[in-house]
Amino acid sequence: MIEMTIDLMGLKELRAKLLQMEAGMAKQVLEAAGYAAALKIVNAAKEKCPVKTGTLRRSIHPEIIESSRLSVAVAVGTDVVYAKRIEYGFMDKRDSLGRLFHQPAQPFLRPAFDENRAVVEAEFARALNALVNR
Repeated sequence: MIEMTIDLMGLKELRAKLLQMEAGMAKQVLEAAGYAAALKIVNAAKEKCPVKTGTLRRSIHPEIIESSRLSVAVAVGTDVVYAKRIEYGFMDKRDSLGRLFHQPAQPFLRPAFDENRAVVEAEFARALNALVNR
């Protein structure tokens, strides 16, 4: 899983609006904005993901890992067992069955994250603003 933290500095009005909301509503608003922003990384990772059967690509998803009235943490990743081997490679190593692998890295999550950081921040701010002001 790849995690990203976005700090909204200098947005006193937004913070005040979140504090005025019922705690559960503020949490839902932040989660929705975080999820919308994380989908940018999900889509980019799916484009970069090597495909043999499509299982790895289909498994890439966002997950809310922590949220409160004023913060949200969203991770993007996969629960497919072999995803780490694809992302980081598995060179000259034996697996649990004794098979020797020479599998070079084919990163898809980290590049998707690195290349879309600004887009994610902008989408989070846009979604959060839209949700708070409706």
